[in-house]
Amino acid sequence: MGQSSSSSAAVPDELTMQFDPEEINALRKAYAVLASPSTGMLEESALRGLRPGINWPAFWRSMSPSGEPVRWAEFLIAVARICKGRQSERRTALASLYDDDGDEFQGFLKEPGLIALLRDAALAARGGESSQQGGLESALEAAVVADALTGSQGAISVDQWVSWVASQLPFLPLAQETFVLQYLCAIGRAGSAGSASTRAPSPLLAEVPSAALSEVNEPLLLPAKGQEEGSELLTPMSAWLLYLAMASAAGGEAAEWRCLYSSQQMGLSMNRFTHHAQGYAGPSLLVILTDSHEMFGAYIDTPLKASDKYMGGTGCFLFTLLPKLHIYSPSGISKNFVIYNPGYQGSLRATSYLKGGDSAVPEVLGFGGQSARCRMTLEDDLNVLRWTPSCTTYAVHPEAGGGPAEGCRKVQAIELWGCGGADAEKVRAQLQERRHRDAGRAGKVDRVAMFGGGGGDWRSADNPDKAILEAGGAHTFYSSQLERLPPEPGKQ
Repeated sequence: MGQSSSSSAAVPDELTMQFDPEEINALRKAYAVLASPSTGMLEESALRGLRPGINWPAFWRSMSPSGEPVRWAEFLIAVARICKGRQSERRTALASLYDDDGDEFQGFLKEPGLIALLRDAALAARGGESSQQGGLESALEAAVVADALTGSQGAISVDQWVSWVASQLPFLPLAQETFVLQYLCAIGRAGSAGSASTRAPSPLLAEVPSAALSEVNEPLLLPAKGQEEGSELLTPMSAWLLYLAMASAAGGEAAEWRCLYSSQQMGLSMNRFTHHAQGYAGPSLLVILTDSHEMFGAYIDTPLKASDKYMGGTGCFLFTLLPKLHIYSPSGISKNFVIYNPGYQGSLRATSYLKGGDSAVPEVLGFGGQSARCRMTLEDDLNVLRWTPSCTTYAVHPEAGGGPAEGCRKVQAIELWGCGGADAEKVRAQLQERRHRDAGRAGKVDRVAMFGGGGGDWRSADNPDKAILEAGGAHTFYSSQLERLPPEPGKQ
């Protein structure tokens, strides 16, 4: 393969130091595979057949504004701009690939560009592989875009988008950053497998190692027992977006979430919720659908345990999925993250759920605020959701009126998802097995020990079965009563 001296110009050390030696070697080979055999330089046509996951035409323009063939140093600089360096600069470089092409709006993002960015990010998280869903559902596309554009005139600057992403979906850019670097390295490794004169059949044949994308993959959703797959409130794409908002998204392991409770399958009540939620030894995700087609929820970073005191940590957050996707992270002022006090009757009172006066702790599943007025509360035996726009625990929406309106909504369905993986699920299964075992033991009554006696003869006065029947009013043994009567006078 011919290669001009200009294409092999030396790259500054400060740039190569941003990559490890293996990456530099693989990227150099990828450049050789994609470069023109005649000139040894990269031409625009070489990027047209690559896997989707980024705006490749815009990526080309970032390397060559004039449209001239690209040298090795320019190629490496473009990769480094997106995949290495400071986080804010990487995010800006990525977002700039989706700005409006018109002179008036250059450097701004409008709805089409934002939707294209979201779809590419979803594809990048799967290594460029499409899914049956074909990207984000249209409702979620609209929800993300609606929140990002709140308060604007239909366009936001790249800097505004970068700020929104940092506060809402901080791991979203990581999907594309990882994909670009790992995919180009995969092309280089695939190309070097053959002889120097043999070009790889197609760059599309190179696959991104699944392990490289594990921390930005969609969580694997496991439905509850009896729940039909695909009928869940939490879809793979909505789960993926929420996963990108969690600090645990950088854990490096593929996520596996189990539906612990579905009101559509198990019944909508506090008792049913408590029965299925208790004992799970990991973080959980609560998703709520109202009759007005709004979706609310909360991420709880600690095991959900019944208590009359607040619990949880700084990993907790509230969110809305529809009609806008917005994450309400902890404000850092108060620590009233979650209170879960189901009480004994499993029934909440919608108008006034305080029991025993203002000083009593309510029977409530609530988040933020104070126990008498939470930021988000499930009331009336989980049939009513009450929302308050502000509290000192969770952040408010940055745009006045940008969040849900204050007030009550009727709950249509609720799901609770366990996000702790196999270990938390194992603990829960063990606890359920012990609970069933204890219940079985409690059902076996030692009648002799309880009622005394030990004989099996019905004529015996201390027969335990006889005592049980008489105590319950099921039968009266008249012969025994006659035996207890004193003899008539004159008779012995």
